[in-house]
Amino acid sequence: MRGLTRLADLMLLNVLALVCSIPIVTIGASSSALYYAMGHLIHDEGTPTRDFFRSFKQNFVQATGLWLLFLAAGAALGFAFVYYLTTQMTGGMVLLMLSSLVLLLWGLMLTWVFPLQAKFTNTFWKTLNNALLLSVAYLPRTLAALVVNLIPVLLYLFYPQLFIMAGILWFALWFSVATWINLKLLQKPMDKMIQATEENAAE
Repeated sequence: MRGLTRLADLMLLNVLALVCSIPIVTIGASSSALYYAMGHLIHDEGTPTRDFFRSFKQNFVQATGLWLLFLAAGAALGFAFVYYLTTQMTGGMVLLMLSSLVLLLWGLMLTWVFPLQAKFTNTFWKTLNNALLLSVAYLPRTLAALVVNLIPVLLYLFYPQLFIMAGILWFALWFSVATWINLKLLQKPMDKMIQATEENAAE
């Protein structure tokens, strides 16, 4: 019975996240809310719907700003990557490699920014700075979480038939499951941040 209840909660959060992401500009607030509610669900705290909308409201402005920044940067980096990949020019390979590295860093930071937004109360730039530092300090964990997040994209690009076959999974469960896995990967570094903050406050 408990397993069925947990499955229903995951499906509910998945639907809430999808519906609240439809305007596109609200993806950041929706992602933060999903991480917040999932964190409570993992620890058997609160109620999924109430937690989701509480976080959505509280983090809306800053999470939306972070998302729009990453959206614009990602579009620019993606354009640069495709341009250097398809254009023959002097130094093009070097520029392609540089744009690839920056795009990777963008993905690593994006992996962290909304879990941090959901967990901590920080300024816009402090959240970005923490996302950068944690991406580098915990690179293996961050790469693993990034790969999890990219599974639908990779399936679509390389195995489109499998992607279509799993279509109902994306709408019913995937984003909740990916968030749950990400939290399992990223929770330990965030706990260390909380411990360090508490120790600094006690001094």
